[in-house]
Amino acid sequence: MGTSQCCQLEVPPTELVESPSGELADGEDLDETAQQALVVSRSAVGGDGMDEASLRVAEPPEATRPAEATQPAQEMSENRKWDTGTSRHRGTRQRGHLFPASGTEHVHAGTPNLKRTHNIDDVAIYDLDGKYINDASAFHAYIRMSIEHPLGGDPKTLVMEMSGSIRVVMTDDKPEPEENHRLFEATNELGRAASERLDPIELKRWALRDGLRLDKFFKELSQRVCDAVARPEMQKRGASWEHPWDPCFYNCQHFAGDCIQVAAPRARQFYDECLMHKPHLLKLTAGFGLLGSSLAAVMSQGVMWDSSPDLDEWTSLFDKAKPGPEWMITKIDLYWRDCTFYAAALVSSKNRLSDHSEMHQCMKAFRKQLVLEEEEDEKPIFGAVPTLAKLKGYYVRYRTTRSCDCRLFSLRRWAVRKQLSGGR
Repeated sequence: MGTSQCCQLEVPPTELVESPSGELADGEDLDETAQQALVVSRSAVGGDGMDEASLRVAEPPEATRPAEATQPAQEMSENRKWDTGTSRHRGTRQRGHLFPASGTEHVHAGTPNLKRTHNIDDVAIYDLDGKYINDASAFHAYIRMSIEHPLGGDPKTLVMEMSGSIRVVMTDDKPEPEENHRLFEATNELGRAASERLDPIELKRWALRDGLRLDKFFKELSQRVCDAVARPEMQKRGASWEHPWDPCFYNCQHFAGDCIQVAAPRARQFYDECLMHKPHLLKLTAGFGLLGSSLAAVMSQGVMWDSSPDLDEWTSLFDKAKPGPEWMITKIDLYWRDCTFYAAALVSSKNRLSDHSEMHQCMKAFRKQLVLEEEEDEKPIFGAVPTLAKLKGYYVRYRTTRSCDCRLFSLRRWAVRKQLSGGR
């Protein structure tokens, strides 16, 4: 069929499926006539070099579109009933952030030249505020901690992070920047963590330790940092108390994990598996990645060395009327800040995606384990509640068995005595 015949085909109005990249999907939701016209038009583009835009099937007029397509995005998100059992949704807005539509193609925000061909539902992770976390990014982890004095007064906020050396600063109570992600929080009642679904994971066993004061927190945290620096692989690469950071063996996410270990110990395992970048998946533990991380550590030691570590000087942040050791920890938050610009020199986008997908799968496995634990807790110990007749039967069998055991023991004891007495 020639190009002129192709252009004369009349295609009835139909609903088109548009991928996130702006191209038409192949064959989905198109009737037979439209599919034939689309195939012929694409063949004409290849044969005669015509512009594909001139042959693309036109969208139906607004009057023939489904009612849902003409609704504003905000109205669609309000009318939609969310299924908490899955993360499948279609580009709706919540809290001012656009969730990417589930499917096999996704263009990452902030990286216009990076295109993926994976299913969003296989890698999706949402923070505690319902924001989608970009799976093509690397993140810097830091801790925000709320504290109160036993005598009352205004609460204070501490921010702790490892950027070469360890920084502990006092900050005001204003919220963190909107582009940062909050992945974990622990209070005196419970702990909450980001997950692969819009609803976070909440567990009471992740709550803060009872009566945790700042002096005890920093004492245990300092010991954990010293243990990390003392490891042979850290000493070999020049790590020290003044500069404990190493991109492979002890980075910002390891330090944040130690903070959570001290404040909410029972949440550490979930953190290691689901909320932390894995150096081996990022290819930092062998080959070029190991060499590159070693060079990065040496360069950081020359620039970020701190002769007065904040873990030694943290009490100077408080006045003498209410010294630091007396303050009580009331809340701890884990935040992620995008640092892809700095990490791109060591970590490829493919490895970042692999690490992100691993966290997603671990979150799904953890949810399944929680369901199994809840089912086991709901099972009665003895099955159905026994009736009075069954309880009486249990008692009779117990007495009978006990009586037989006692007679057998007496018989054995009589035989031993008789043998020792020479049969008399």
